[in-house]
This record gives sequence, C-alpha cells and structure tokens, in this order.
Amino acid sequence: MSETSLINHALNVLNASNKPLTFKELFDRSVKEGNLQISEDALKSKISSLYTQLLSDSRFTLLDDKTWDLSSRYSYEKTHKQYDFLDEDDEEEIDAEEKELLEEELGEELSKRDEENEEVDYDKPKDEDEDF
Repeated sequence: MSETSLINHALNVLNASNKPLTFKELFDRSVKEGNLQISEDALKSKISSLYTQLLSDSRFTLLDDKTWDLSSRYSYEKTHKQYDFLDEDDEEEIDAEEKELLEEELGEELSKRDEENEEVDYDKPKDEDEDF
C-alpha cells in the first residue's frame, strides 16, 4: 500500500479549500484527510516537520495574516519578499520569531527543553571519544 506524506495531504487540503487556512487548521485537516494516527509522542515532531516542509516548499505560501495557501493563487510579488544577506544576530532573531509564530499558531508553547538544553555547535568537530 502506498503511503502519502503529510505535505501531500496538506496540498490536497488546500486544493480543496477556497480560502487560506491557519497552520493548525491545515495540520488538523491534513491528518484527518490522510486518516493518520499520530501518537502523542510523535505529535510535536510531525507538527515541526510539516511546518518546516511548508516553509521550504514553493507550492505553499505564508500570507501576511499568518495563514497558509497555495502559491499558485498569488502573484510573484505577493509571495516573494526581498531578503538582505543576514548576519548571525539576524538569523537568531528570525529563528526566535519563527518559533513565536509557530507557538502562536498552535496556541501552545513548543518546548521548554530547548531553553533547558545546552546549545550544540554543529560546526565544531566532534571529539573522537565523545558518543551521541
């Protein structure tokens, strides 16, 4: 049996919808459309995964009113913004803004463990003795 990915269910949901949807509406309808059973443990991971896929998939656009829709329904100018080159401080600020936006759309706090865990430097070479 072929398994359709959550992003493809989101595409089907928006194709069937005549209006943009909030992330929560889009996620809930995509899960329902796919008749997916998601455990409580996997829920945050699926939410994060879909959000990341929506951001990186050019078929979808995040509108000014914080709703999602199909990019094909809008002009290029409306769906593409000019970004200047970012420095590290700007990237951290944008990451915080994206997290706040996601929390706002879901109506809950994502995870306090991000604040509690030490920050990992992925550019630093791993010690040979160190295990994951």
